[in-house]
Amino acid sequence: MRYQILLAVGIALANLAFPAVARADCQPASSIEEALATAEIAFVGTVVAAVDGGPRATFSVEEVWVGQLLATAEVRGLGDAGFMEDDRHWTVGVRYLVIPYVEAGLLRDSICSATSEWRAELAALRPPTAHPPGGQDTVSDVPVQLLLLGGAAALIAVVSFAAFRHRAGPRRTRDPGE
Repeated sequence: MRYQILLAVGIALANLAFPAVARADCQPASSIEEALATAEIAFVGTVVAAVDGGPRATFSVEEVWVGQLLATAEVRGLGDAGFMEDDRHWTVGVRYLVIPYVEAGLLRDSICSATSEWRAELAALRPPTAHPPGGQDTVSDVPVQLLLLGGAAALIAVVSFAAFRHRAGPRRTRDPGE
């Protein structure tokens, strides 16, 4: 009996000294629908590279559901100093609906977010505003617009110069005797 009490006290002290590690410290996301309603960024993409299957992954973005993204996006775990307990393990070649949070311009994700491996039923949640990566005005359109603007300015300058020269007529010099 005495040993049982000592054993129970020893186990209790060990639990105090070495508490069990919880699986996740964060609050799990409610539902994908609610997460999409408040998200800054949400996209469908496939992991093309991951650091040791760990918390940092590069995605080929197929479709942007919320916000603006380019065709490639990097999503990081909770910290930059390695793997943390709540970080998600990404799998190269797997397609996801990613709903990260934005922190200082970085996309971050954890096991507590609403991010999910792609399933066919997720297509029903696609918002009507979903669009290809790059948004409506892509970077490749900007040089064309600038060229058109520059061409119009040059045309106006040439026409103005020609009209001024034509209206002024030939220059006459004054005769000093006049």
